This record gives sequence, structure tokens and C-alpha cells, in this order.
Amino acid sequence: MRILLLSTPFNSLTQAVYVHLKDLSHEVKLLYAVDLERIHQADSFPCVRDEIAGVKELLDACRPVSAHEAERIGMVDAVFEDADYYEKLHDYAVGKYDEDFIWEKQEFLEENEAKIEACKEAELKVMHPEFWDEKSPFHRLRREFVYKICPVGTPKRFG
Repeated sequence: MRILLLSTPFNSLTQAVYVHLKDLSHEVKLLYAVDLERIHQADSFPCVRDEIAGVKELLDACRPVSAHEAERIGMVDAVFEDADYYEKLHDYAVGKYDEDFIWEKQEFLEENEAKIEACKEAELKVMHPEFWDEKSPFHRLRREFVYKICPVGTPKRFG
């Protein structure tokens, strides 16, 4: 199944992010044509719908979520099945272009530029030591992800 992720505001549909998710697995593949400076952690970005119960807890716990559940709680705007995916995506994108949807997101970016930059800087302050400190768990986690090393037990957060 594939989803069109538009809950994070971007300048235009040409910067849309396509995420391929397989339900009940941890495989997430990203294919994007995005200005990378506009990508931020979902929990530090105001467009994640905080008013929906459970979203912050879900993000804090790093629990997996199916594509349909992500759509239900408002983390993504649309979910499309593989059958006729590109046709449905095209129709969806054209329909959104004619709505105020894109223009509202553009206004949001312009109105919140300082806050977005502050979120980016805060995230980079957290990320920098994680990337460059040899004792950071990031390196172990990255290696396990890249080499598909399976955990030997259930993570404590699920216990």
C-alpha cells in the first residue's frame, strides 16, 4: 500500500512525499523530491494534529502504525492501494490543487517561517551529538536497520 503524505506542509505538490508502507512490517521506504530543509520530525512540527488524542504518545513511544491508522488519526491525508495508485494519486493531486488546500499550506509556511526555522534548529541541536558521538545509540540502531538485524526480544516500550 502507498500513501500520499501531505500533512507536513510543503511549497507545492511537486514537493510531495511518497511513502511506501507495508502493514504489519517495519519496512518503510521513502522516495521523495523534497527540499530537505523542509523535513522535520513530525512531533516538532505544528501541523501534526495535536488535538487528536494519542498522537503525541504514539510519536513519543515510536510505536509502529499502519497506513490506515495514520490516516484515521490525521497523520497523513490520504491512503491509496496499489491498484491504480498513480491514477488515484494524479486525481487526488489535481483535486487538491483546485481547493484552498495548497494555498493554505503555502500561507502556513509563510506565517510560521520563524517557528519552522526554530524547530529545525532545535532538531539539529539534538541530532548533531547523536550523529557524531561514537557512544550514541544512533550508530547501533542505524547498523541494525541497514543490515536488517532483527531484535532478539520485544522492545521494553511494548512490554
